[in-house]
Amino acid sequence: MANHLQFEFAETRFAIAAESIDAIHWLPALAAGQDLPAYFVGLMNLHGEILPVVDLARRFGRAARPCRIDQVVLVLRGAGRAVGVLADRVVEFGDIPVQGIEPYFQVEGASIAYSPSVIRGCIQSEAGVAIILDAHALLELMFDVSADASPEGEPAPEFCAGDPDALARLQARTEQLASPQVTHEDKPHWYALVTIGESHFALELSRVIEFAHLDSYTPVPCCPDHILGCINLRGAIITVLDVGPILLGEPSRDNREVVILQLSGQRVALAVHQVVDVAAYTASATSELDGNAFAHPHARRLLRHDNGIAEVLDLDSLLREGLLEVKEQV
Repeated sequence: MANHLQFEFAETRFAIAAESIDAIHWLPALAAGQDLPAYFVGLMNLHGEILPVVDLARRFGRAARPCRIDQVVLVLRGAGRAVGVLADRVVEFGDIPVQGIEPYFQVEGASIAYSPSVIRGCIQSEAGVAIILDAHALLELMFDVSADASPEGEPAPEFCAGDPDALARLQARTEQLASPQVTHEDKPHWYALVTIGESHFALELSRVIEFAHLDSYTPVPCCPDHILGCINLRGAIITVLDVGPILLGEPSRDNREVVILQLSGQRVALAVHQVVDVAAYTASATSELDGNAFAHPHARRLLRHDNGIAEVLDLDSLLREGLLEVKEQV
């Protein structure tokens, strides 16, 4: 089982190992490249590093499409190479069970002619079929000009033609990405790494008061699914929250521990399967999620740790959705 990022492009859903994704950015204005294959839609300046941006569909022989201002660029990095991959949107982050992966050619409805050399298989879910890409093979293919399958003689559609407001926004993004990256490596931030269900999450340690075992709790009637009940912690009655229904779409199971947090002026207990680690990470270990480029509204950053990737939970956004509210139906 491994963490994967699922994204959509050209009406196709893909999944790729999250550890190979270095960053996610809104699409900036791209500079034209000279003598590049047709599937390279342009060049971007990422804090002084020039990266090519590719159109996956065009790379595998499909028609060119105009870029859009609401698209994002996934920065794929490995083996000393880096490339930006266009995406219409990032839709999901989580584990893909190995036993759930099926051969690409055996999945019903998966008739898209993408190069088999970069496909590890497919995964089916309620949302449809996702093609699982091999990050290493994809990077190799992006720089293998001899295998170019993009349509010959077809120019790329003009980007945001006649829309000065869109062009101004793109240029602002370009200037922001091109500016030197400011890091504070001497000031590491502490995180608590936890598992909820089978997914990894990170909590800023500044919000954590203590950790405790979850032996039992007292259910409270007329509460939503994410409020399990209450515990008595050294004489203090504390509400126990299960964010599984909000984050994962279903209640968590086998919660063994709680993280006591200070939220909205009160203490609450967040039920988790396990507290994996408490450690300090410098800024280089995290990737910011620009605006709504990531579909998960409760993640602010991705944190790279020894065992993979964890979403840094935005506890304040959970509060804004009424995490502590009880709306009894009379």
